[in-house]
Amino acid sequence: MGKRKTDHRTERRDTGAPKSVKLTDFQRHYELFLQIAAAVVVCFHFWLSVTRHMWAPENQMFRSDILPPLMTADLWLAILYGLAVLLYVMISAAYLPKSFDRIKAAIKRYFSVDGLILMALFLWYVVCCVVLGRGTTRLVVGYWPFVMDMGICVLILFPLPGILGRQQTRKVLDWVLHAIMAFSTCFVLWALWHLFTLDIVKLPNGLSVGMDKGMTFYMGTNTNIGAAIGTTMVLICLYMISAHRRAVRWIYAAALLPHLLAVLLTNSRANFIALLVTLPMFVFLMIWHSGRKMALWPRLLTGLAAGVAVALLFWFMRRWVFDLFEAVTHYSERLAAANSSIQAGKTAAAPLIATEGLMRDTGRLKIWPASIRIMTSSVEKFFFGTPIGDYPALIQSTMKEMFKYNASKAHAHNIILQVGVTLGVPAMLAFIGYLVITLLRCLRVGLRKTGGEMQGAWVLPLCILALIIVNMFEPFIFLYFSAQGCLFCLFAGWVKALDKGET
Repeated sequence: MGKRKTDHRTERRDTGAPKSVKLTDFQRHYELFLQIAAAVVVCFHFWLSVTRHMWAPENQMFRSDILPPLMTADLWLAILYGLAVLLYVMISAAYLPKSFDRIKAAIKRYFSVDGLILMALFLWYVVCCVVLGRGTTRLVVGYWPFVMDMGICVLILFPLPGILGRQQTRKVLDWVLHAIMAFSTCFVLWALWHLFTLDIVKLPNGLSVGMDKGMTFYMGTNTNIGAAIGTTMVLICLYMISAHRRAVRWIYAAALLPHLLAVLLTNSRANFIALLVTLPMFVFLMIWHSGRKMALWPRLLTGLAAGVAVALLFWFMRRWVFDLFEAVTHYSERLAAANSSIQAGKTAAAPLIATEGLMRDTGRLKIWPASIRIMTSSVEKFFFGTPIGDYPALIQSTMKEMFKYNASKAHAHNIILQVGVTLGVPAMLAFIGYLVITLLRCLRVGLRKTGGEMQGAWVLPLCILALIIVNMFEPFIFLYFSAQGCLFCLFAGWVKALDKGET
């Protein structure tokens, strides 16, 4: 037998001291296979998320009268996605026992406090689905996409930076995120073109892009989910701008603009607030970290001035994008003319979709206490929660009883309450604990000097903060098949790796 080839890498231990590590052919092949499998999982996850939560019941994609090409593509991608997950599990099962360092990394990640909380929540979700479904039939037929997605985010994406190493993970995800951004940017530009030409494009699954019951983008999503996907793309752009230099930075700065425009045109207040907080902080920190040669006070004042300017600009952009849309399309005039012809000469007021006041209540102040009432209405709901599919009718009857307000809602419009309604109050308290741990880690990583860290590490806590703000109004990072859940678990795992000094 010939000599086994080795590779030498310099890694950092928790103490920060460099250590030379020899990698055998076997370990290099293991890393390569694991990277490929992880890249496929992340890529397919994002694809299926961007193509509008294909499993959502309101899409009725499975009931379409036509066999749509898009649905066929998504179906095959879903199959490939499942095969990618299986590949990842098989590779890990085959190689981990032969690599003690990898076993240690996996054990450390899974059996940390937040890792245990996430695994417990995932397992409890499966238990709740079985108990509330009175058997496994409902789990397989009704909930398996959500269970599969939650398991992949918790068991694969969250621990990935700790097991694979943050530098190797970064290389893999760079190519994945490049592909995702190329696709989503081309699509949103295409959608914006059809929106500004007032052309409604019917997709093969029966959904639409353009002005059809609101401004919709990203594969015909409703406005809130479209805005959530758009915000995810904006955060990816911010990460890429901070983590790269030269051409890549300018490309992603240009790609940021159409996604910002699309998010603003959806008029989603939760996503607007999240970006209103995140963008000025991003500009401030970008100046702070790139201006190390400047004196302290000039650097601080320059960063603060730039942050305030960006906050004001973004605030006024919320109105300007609608004025731009009106100036280009004359939408109000066309709508008034259409209404007047339909109503036999009667002129109807047809204002453009107006920007709602940020503090205006659209029903959440009724949804939130009604969700709490549901959680505490019985012992079963307190410990096991309520099936996702039963929530709309239940929240409608509860709000009608409490407030004489007759409206059906798909979810609790708050990720913490959604976990409580779906998994029970003990699970909700555990999830709050996980969020607190994550935010404390973000604070430590954000305040740490990043000279010896991964370039752009400071942007990860900002992205996590933005996702948590959105999810205080729209629950996407947990329990749902979403691009936000994927990005949150990846970045939360990365922040943990940085906080613990893992390579």
